[in-house]
Amino acid sequence: MEVKSLNEPDETTNFDRGKLELVQIGGARIARTVLQPEWRWSTSVKPIAKTKSCEAPHFQYHVSGTLHIIMDDGTEKDVKAGEVSLVLPGHDKWVVGDEPVVAVDFQGMVDYSKEPSEKFGWRFIQLLIHTTGGRTEAVGKELLERKEITFVGRTIGQYTIDLRAEVFVRSSGELLNLIEEVKTINGVSDVIWSEIVEVVGRKNPPYELSSNPTGVA
Repeated sequence: MEVKSLNEPDETTNFDRGKLELVQIGGARIARTVLQPEWRWSTSVKPIAKTKSCEAPHFQYHVSGTLHIIMDDGTEKDVKAGEVSLVLPGHDKWVVGDEPVVAVDFQGMVDYSKEPSEKFGWRFIQLLIHTTGGRTEAVGKELLERKEITFVGRTIGQYTIDLRAEVFVRSSGELLNLIEEVKTINGVSDVIWSEIVEVVGRKNPPYELSSNPTGVA
């Protein structure tokens, strides 16, 4: 059994008129957000996220307050205490009234609200790692011991990339130092990095996820 308390979070992030308290448990990340009156995504977080609207999906239980959510297509709704919301990427939102909004988010509130460092913002990086000597699993476990790395997965594909790791850093210097340290891990032969700098677009898959596009029973 594993039990954690949001009152003793693993990580706390403060941003304009808001706070994020995060725990990691069972391989998942759960976040409690506290948004003060007059908080609005487009004024408090957009300068950090650098996207037209919020591109993070949310699946959240609303503990208190009223949060107004408006989708890019114009659909909008007030979400109140006791309600559960599932919000797709592409939206703005703001606190209604004088009561702070408190919500527990099981998806989405982890990466977009990182407070920027003096020069760079928090940056979400993917490391693509080639391993040798049959040490892929051992390398993956060692990577997960680092606080900057939040996810590691084994991969297959056209190129010889054995592991993909998701990383949060605050500057190019931190990224370069991390890459050099990863290269020293026994079994790592090469590391390359990738970062999304602009969302070009997003659309739904060409079939319903519940359907069977292959026709195989």
